[in-house]
Parts: sequence; C-alpha cells; structure tokens
Amino acid sequence: MKTFTESSKAGKYARTGVLHTRVGDVLTPTFMPDGTRGAVKGLTPDQVIGTGVGVVLANTYHLSLNPGADVIKSLGGLHEFASRKGPILTDSGGFQVFSLGKHAKISEEGVHFVDPVNGDKHFISPELSIQIQLDLGADMIVAFDHLVGLDNTTQNQVRDAFDRTHRWLIRCTSEFDRLTNEMKPSERPLLFGVVQGGLDIALRKESLRIIQASSVDGIAIGGLSVGETRKEMKTILEALAPLYDKDRPRFLLGVGTPEDLRIAVDNGIDMLDCVLP
Repeated sequence: MKTFTESSKAGKYARTGVLHTRVGDVLTPTFMPDGTRGAVKGLTPDQVIGTGVGVVLANTYHLSLNPGADVIKSLGGLHEFASRKGPILTDSGGFQVFSLGKHAKISEEGVHFVDPVNGDKHFISPELSIQIQLDLGADMIVAFDHLVGLDNTTQNQVRDAFDRTHRWLIRCTSEFDRLTNEMKPSERPLLFGVVQGGLDIALRKESLRIIQASSVDGIAIGGLSVGETRKEMKTILEALAPLYDKDRPRFLLGVGTPEDLRIAVDNGIDMLDCVLP
C-alpha cells in the first residue's frame, strides 16, 4: 500500500501531501495532539474531530501499564477504547528511556523500567514494543529506539545510542513482519523507523540512510526537543531536508511550539506531535 502522496511544494522543501492509513487519509502537514492514555484531555472525541485534527497519538508505555494492552485489546483496541474512528499513532516507549532517566536501565536486550509511582518493574524490548502497539490496535506504530538527552551527554553515549537504535530497528522490523505477514497490505498499520544521532550531522545523515534503506513505511526524526537550542534543532532539520525519500511520510517527534512547527514544515516535515496544547 502506498503510504504517502506528495501534492505540492512550497519554498525549497516544504510540501503538502496525503498520508494514507488503513482507516483513512490525512492531509499534511498535520499536527497530532497527544492523547497519552488514549484520549486528548479536556475534550470529547467529537470535539477533537471538530478541531480538524487528523491523527491522535497515544503512549505505548503508559497504556501498557494502565489499563494494559491486553485489556485494551479485549475491548476492541484503541479505537473502541477512545471512541475514535480516525487514525491513531502510538509511540514506541523509546521516549520513556530518556524521560524516566534514572528509573530506566538499558541493555542490548531491552529496557527495564521501575515505575516511579509505585516501584513496579516493567520491561520493554524491541519485540515487546511492536507486540504492544499491535495489540493496542494503532494504525501507525514506531520502532523502539534508544533516546539520549543532549545535556552532559558524551559523543560515545550518542554513538552507542545511535548503533543500538539501528540494531533494535532490525529486531522491530522482523517482529512486525512476523506478526503482520498474513494481513493484506490495506490492513497493515504503518511502521516508522527512528533517526537518531544527537547533534552530530554526519551521524544524523547516516541514520537517515539506514532507516530509508529498511522496509519501514515512514521516517521518524527522534532525539530533538530534548534540551538543544532552537538554532541547533534547525541546523539538524536543514541538513536532513534534501535527503528524504519523497514517497514516505516524515514525522518529527515531540515538537509543538508555533515557531518550531514552522521551522519543521519549512524543512519538509509532514507530521508533528506534542503535549503542549
């Protein structure tokens, strides 16, 4: 199934287009509000639709803890759980590797989390992340990646996360293919691979090359809006802008101020999400 159709160009890299999902098309550029636990806080599902929102994002880590992916699956998936007919995208849990900091222990196998609220222990691997997202019933899912912050982070740590992200991508795509191989192309959710590399332009370009050489349906840009300046973020986005495959959607994770939305769209980004609204 074709995942994206470019409609028109504006300026050097900005574009409009149509994102194709199994539950309908979405006009891009599009901003996706975060419904962390399945719903956008303060709004009914009908009110969300009334704003013109095309996609709602939900959080894999938090939903896997409460009420649990098995519970949501038994209720008919996120669409029934959140009373939403339009497209839903889930993140991978990779952001929590960064945001939970000292409560997350990373190994090649995956990440062991300690719930800071009650001390419960949880584990997410690349394979489990894919399994959880498919059980949730999302229409677009994201490969599990290793995200590091940019404050007090060494180049060796950035490189380590870069390498692990791509090793995990292989495991994610393998598990995704295994679990969706009997689905018709029109029934499959879209899988996004994540570009990492910190503020190292060479690593960023290499990561994008690796992601675009894989079988993923879309390109996600991770590891930004985690402490860098706006100028630094803009530098990375400008470096990647001429290198994107035009036939796949581009998703910048976690960016939501009006100024940053404009910078992203000017540099060819199609999809953005943030909790800021």
